[in-house]
Amino acid sequence: WSEELTEMKFGEYMGSADWQHGEIGLEIETEASGPYTYVKGIEEYWGLQPDGSLRHNGLEYIFRRPYDYQSARYNAALNIFEEQTKLAPFIKSNYSSVHVHLNMMDKETVHMINFFVLYFLFEEFLTEYCGPLRNGNLFCLKTSVAELVYKTVRDMASAIAFGDGANFIRNLNQGLLKYSGINAVPLRTLGSAEVRTHPGTVSRVEIERWIGILYKIYKRADMYENPVEIINRLHGYKSKAAFIELHFQEFTSFLNLNNVSEKMED
Repeated sequence: WSEELTEMKFGEYMGSADWQHGEIGLEIETEASGPYTYVKGIEEYWGLQPDGSLRHNGLEYIFRRPYDYQSARYNAALNIFEEQTKLAPFIKSNYSSVHVHLNMMDKETVHMINFFVLYFLFEEFLTEYCGPLRNGNLFCLKTSVAELVYKTVRDMASAIAFGDGANFIRNLNQGLLKYSGINAVPLRTLGSAEVRTHPGTVSRVEIERWIGILYKIYKRADMYENPVEIINRLHGYKSKAAFIELHFQEFTSFLNLNNVSEKMED
């Protein structure tokens, strides 16, 4: 990686000044047992979009724009959605999911790649956290069973290093990559990486915990000079369990650390 590329922000690199700033985008897919009314003011923070992949009054709630993690508007958006959950007859559905977008607009390009590397390293733990119905789910395939995702990110990093990254990203194939646990395609349209692994829920506690888990590695990615340093740090660290705790801190207790070496090596 040249120093110029390392220091260039991803949004600047892509020449997309119109992309929105803010760290977190959120999409909550919902189903309900019947029609319902909306909390006053909800459309200030959320787009309300019918989704053909859902059943039973299916609707997707989408952040109007990316919000900085735990900022006033981020909390206001979750507050008003929590009010909506008390008003609407939401039901548990295997067809719904929660998608989190991590905005790369203001990240240096190398730190964007670092985030993908960290996600790949921890993917087994993150998928297991999301429950057995998400492991092998055709709408959020793990990298270990959908290797094209890893290969695409590898080739994207190489393209950036050799000066053709923007063109590579603009040609990412939605049809081939969309249904992976981590979806790189929004990099070309929104400047974000989309994590699709979490099952559907309207629980604010569950949604915020999942965002918090992902946010840990989103921020940690900025602390490594490049992906090689990540792997060297992993192999040089006192234990793989301690390496996980270094990255997830207070959220480590929610991850199953059984067979930690096998999961990370895989």
